[in-house]
Amino acid sequence: MKVALRTIGNTRYLIDAEQHFTVASIRISLQKQMEADIKHIRLIYDGKILEESQTLKDINYSEDRFIIIHLNKKKIDIQQISGFSDPTNTPTVKRFSPKK
Repeated sequence: MKVALRTIGNTRYLIDAEQHFTVASIRISLQKQMEADIKHIRLIYDGKILEESQTLKDINYSEDRFIIIHLNKKKIDIQQISGFSDPTNTPTVKRFSPKK
């Protein structure tokens, strides 16, 4: 069976799979195709975030539908950024109003 996946930005992927394939195995396949860190790949089907151990059969996957790929962005620890260990060492922000 073909499993259709797409990102929120509408990039589409097709994976050959069987009903017994797990979400974890699909994420591994996506990691290779997308060159993304597997920790950041979340799959959503029928409005639910899929669990690693669920199979395509468990979620009642239908070939006329698709699974949504959500990539979580890496959260930045502000303390790890050079120059931000001291809260007084921050840039000044000014509001900009374009000229008419």
